Amino acid sequence: TARTGPIAGALDDGPFLDSVLRNYLDEWQEGYAREQDNYRSFVVFAELKLRQVLVATAGVQRAPNAHRLAAVLDCLDRLSGLFGRYGPVLHTIRAELGRALYEDWDEGGLG
Repeated sequence: TARTGPIAGALDDGPFLDSVLRNYLDEWQEGYAREQDNYRSFVVFAELKLRQVLVATAGVQRAPNAHRLAAVLDCLDRLSGLFGRYGPVLHTIRAELGRALYEDWDEGGLG
């Protein structure tokens, strides 16, 4: 069966299509590598920040703890900025957690 339409013509242009696909894959791989590097840096930051807040609030019996929640929501906020593909869903998760945990949740801030 013969293909017709604008896309069919592009599929017949082997060198052009190969070039477009190669560029797309190169950009995807570079983006993936950047995400991995950013993720490693973020993990170190988040582990340190969370460890600090957990130690600082270890004696506090009140739950939920506002300091711990703020640290966790901040980490989610930073994480949502690192991953373009998953950023919007992580931002929504953070916002919904904030609304559920804080009476005066301010979308522009952390509470």
